Amino acid sequence: MSMGGPVLGSPIVTINETGIYHVGDTMVVSFTCNPNGKWVKGWECKVNFNKNVIRATTVTEGNFFKPTYNTFFNPGIINNTQGKIINIYNLIIGQGNVTTSKNLFNVTFTIVGSGYSNISLSNLGLVNETQYITGVTLNNASLFIYSPYDLNNDKTVNIQDLLSVANHFGETGTPGWIIQDVNKDGQIRVLDLVLIATHWGSYT
Repeated sequence: MSMGGPVLGSPIVTINETGIYHVGDTMVVSFTCNPNGKWVKGWECKVNFNKNVIRATTVTEGNFFKPTYNTFFNPGIINNTQGKIINIYNLIIGQGNVTTSKNLFNVTFTIVGSGYSNISLSNLGLVNETQYITGVTLNNASLFIYSPYDLNNDKTVNIQDLLSVANHFGETGTPGWIIQDVNKDGQIRVLDLVLIATHWGSYT
């Protein structure tokens, strides 16, 4: 099999993140690769993130080489104190390469704070059977985590959020059944209003 592959565009690695998240949520971020026709047999990278906003919990293998090939996958070492995951890598055992766009790996994060967090890759390397592939394009991600007191997700805790709770005052249900149950005790009471008022203002 030719190791250089067809001369097409540069491989593209993209960090995929969608959705609206608040403190306490769990978020799964996927990392995908479009080889653009280049043969890929292995890859390596490091993940960087804002330790004050998100904490990594698990790293799992994607389907980039699966189910066609047996692989040797290393989920890396998570260091939430520094906001990084090092030594993530994967490779095909035996003969074989891939050229199709699929998922390299996934990282599950627990959200611990509000505000912005970049999620980026460094020390990224894609290899064929003989050498590193040059000219890889990297699309990093930036996400915003909303405060649990910002009920309408406008990045400011204000009168709109206070009124949202006031409009449900006195209602009961299972804990956290609606976002207006701010302290998740199953009752919309004055404490929910106080929590909104205490966190008043912009937090971007």
